[in-house]
Amino acid sequence: MIKPAQNSFRYVLLGVIVIATLAACDIAKDKEDEFWLFKGPIMGTQYSITVVVNHNAESNPAIDMSRFELDKGVVEVMQATNQIMSHYISDSDLSLLNSEPSGTAVVVTPALATILAVSQRLSEQSNGAFDITLAPVIDAWGFGPAGEINERPSPEALESLRKKIGYQKYKVVDNTVVKLAEGLTFNLSAIAKGYAVDQVSNYLTKQGFGNHLVDIGGELRASGKNQEGGGWRIGIEKPHVLGGLRDVIELTDRAVATSGDYRNFVELDGQRYSHTIDSKSLNPVLHRLASITVVHENATEADGLATAILAMGDVLGIEFAREKGLSFYAMIREGDDEYSVVVSDDLHPLLYDKDQ
Repeated sequence: MIKPAQNSFRYVLLGVIVIATLAACDIAKDKEDEFWLFKGPIMGTQYSITVVVNHNAESNPAIDMSRFELDKGVVEVMQATNQIMSHYISDSDLSLLNSEPSGTAVVVTPALATILAVSQRLSEQSNGAFDITLAPVIDAWGFGPAGEINERPSPEALESLRKKIGYQKYKVVDNTVVKLAEGLTFNLSAIAKGYAVDQVSNYLTKQGFGNHLVDIGGELRASGKNQEGGGWRIGIEKPHVLGGLRDVIELTDRAVATSGDYRNFVELDGQRYSHTIDSKSLNPVLHRLASITVVHENATEADGLATAILAMGDVLGIEFAREKGLSFYAMIREGDDEYSVVVSDDLHPLLYDKDQ
């Protein structure tokens, strides 16, 4: 149940379909508005942030802030989040917590305490389908910092890890964390990028840039309006290694996260294994749900919920999404390059007519 940096990529469509234009320039100017595009590597993936700047807004305090200053501030927010939550950085807050013995009351940063508490709540809601304590199992399957493996782990090896996992085996009280099992460690890859998206979006809003689109590794948050005064158009990718646009949704003041089984996998003895781990069997999931997109009020929970639904599969996952009243777009594999689509009722009006 991990969604590493190589998770499903989504196209972002701004105003009209201008992907090529956005990729070709950093700043596009209009007589009244301009949008600033910030791009680069972070958290083992790529970020793309579009900010609409209205220089004619008399009450806009942001007009005195330079593009360089804003870019610097955004990067600092992302780097700070990565330093807290990365399991690839040896001295990150998360890595230091992972190294602590069980039974020790460890005071952590408010951000880490928050994400651990939110993760535990999502685990409870999903009956363990989402579980950040699966770190040793993820490592065993070759999706962690140790890198790829040459053969699948034995059933005995996986069973030996069961005592080291379990979302019930830690407590968070205020900013204090206590691990209740020896060897318990956390992997936040399935939720950290969503959290970073929210932090960047909140930062931009505080600086006076209320119209923006934040994308970190395919987790997105759309705020306000695009440069044409409409909603932000987000492309949903076909669940195939070659990609391609399947549909478009138009959003404002909402977050989007997608989990899929087609981007990150390992091949062992001719068998392809998904990066998504079943917390009960400790094996990669086997089902027909190829892709699940969740629209939510924040990217943190959208990220975690999308992972949970993908771990559950096409039957239990969609049932869970409906029971929780989630906005979702699911693609179910029916054959080679053939998919059926299940969309929540409330998301239908947000589907953008690409022919209009």
